[in-house]
Amino acid sequence: MNQNQVKLDFILNVDEFQKIQNDIANATNFSVLTVDYKGIPVTQHSQCSDFCKTVRRHSVYAKLCEKCDSRGGIEAARIQKPYIYLCHFGLIDFAVPIIINDHYLGAIMAGQVILKKADHESIVNPLQSSETTKENTNVNADKNKDIDDEIECIVNVQYKFIELELENELSQLRKKLPVVTLEQVRSVSNLMQYVSNFIVKEARNNLLAHNEKNQPKVEADVQATHHEALLGFQSNNAVLKPGLDYIYSHYGENITLEDVATVCNISKTYFSRLFKRETGLSFPMFINELRIDKAKDLLVKTDRPIMTISSDIGFEECAYFIRVFKKIVNMTPASYRKKFMHK
Repeated sequence: MNQNQVKLDFILNVDEFQKIQNDIANATNFSVLTVDYKGIPVTQHSQCSDFCKTVRRHSVYAKLCEKCDSRGGIEAARIQKPYIYLCHFGLIDFAVPIIINDHYLGAIMAGQVILKKADHESIVNPLQSSETTKENTNVNADKNKDIDDEIECIVNVQYKFIELELENELSQLRKKLPVVTLEQVRSVSNLMQYVSNFIVKEARNNLLAHNEKNQPKVEADVQATHHEALLGFQSNNAVLKPGLDYIYSHYGENITLEDVATVCNISKTYFSRLFKRETGLSFPMFINELRIDKAKDLLVKTDRPIMTISSDIGFEECAYFIRVFKKIVNMTPASYRKKFMHK
């Protein structure tokens, strides 16, 4: 198996790890969940608080929870260490990335706790009356931004109105949440980092054993990614890696920016900016460059008709393929084949 294409559930014994995760949650009083690089849960939620269960039952707030988890995992992958942050309801969460060979596979998410006031007086409770919230919205937002260099409010939301019944219920449930020190949060995040390191170590051993038993398959994977070498670009960015893998596997299909951004679990805007910064090319230009490199290979090594090659590499119209090819290579596909086929 290509190590750049491996998935978290392949290298992780989910049933066994679920037991470990449950024990850690019970011992620390932190909620714990393990997700893949798309943010999709791989394990069951260990000790999810009643507060968060109630919040997630409401679609508007559930989407914000998912947004927090997504951004937390991405930021942890970017800095390649535990990332501690405030969720949209002012709870402390953290994400610990699972990275193998510079490939972001997922993260261990934990938290659903409140910091003691002695650590951070400025953390505010968004569950206030509508009038109070209106008066203090801007002040609270400013405070949350400056809580700590290590802790930021990852999704800033101004709660101007919460249904009274829900507000009362959440206010009562919030009182039952664990109250911890920042030092405790750091200690538990370090513990999770050790767990992540253990997962990575076991994964490398499993991959080595798997590859020794399946050497022909490994060689096939190398051949399947030959076009990556043709293009001459390999990224070590853990966030971008899943998207590049997807592009190299589906370049012959009608893939869109939204498709690849979804695979990376980030927005289209953020993906475009990150992609351009890493590759030096826009997404459409990169796709065209990759397809044309593959076309050059097929033109020289096969006798397929140009129209067939055009379709195989993802172009819906042969005329457009010829225009793009000529723009990039400075000659038509027919001229390229004639010049290089017998060399």
